[in-house]
Amino acid sequence: IVLLIGNTFSCKLAIKALHLKENLKQDPVYIFEVNETFHLDIDKPEIRKEIPLSLVTKEDNGSEHIIKVYTGDKRGSGTDANVHIILFGDMDTSHLIQLKNSLDHRDPFERGKSDTFKIKTKNIGRLQKIEIRHDGKGFASGWFLEKVEITD
Repeated sequence: IVLLIGNTFSCKLAIKALHLKENLKQDPVYIFEVNETFHLDIDKPEIRKEIPLSLVTKEDNGSEHIIKVYTGDKRGSGTDANVHIILFGDMDTSHLIQLKNSLDHRDPFERGKSDTFKIKTKNIGRLQKIEIRHDGKGFASGWFLEKVEITD
């Protein structure tokens, strides 16, 4: 692969690696290790560098999880805030995932209701713990979370 960097002002750019993937579902990932810092300025406004292939690997197809969230049945239990979850496994940790598009209700996290979400994460191994939170947005955004059930 040929790396071409150009700019009209002075800058410094550090590149660790480039990952190239042709097809989102099937093809391997081509990894080009760079590990260089490039300096651009008026005298050198463009850099062209050939980067050899370092590694070919199959993409981690990840894991699919069904998350069922139960909101308590007390006055003021529901929330309109954005709810997020992080899954911690014995091999890795998921990124912060917003729980939206409930399979059960158009308006999730309402009093006395349960909401089911289907999410896909990288392979985290065996689930060890979770962190669930909301952003506090909206009027009376407090939330009474009763329980969470997660299945693979």
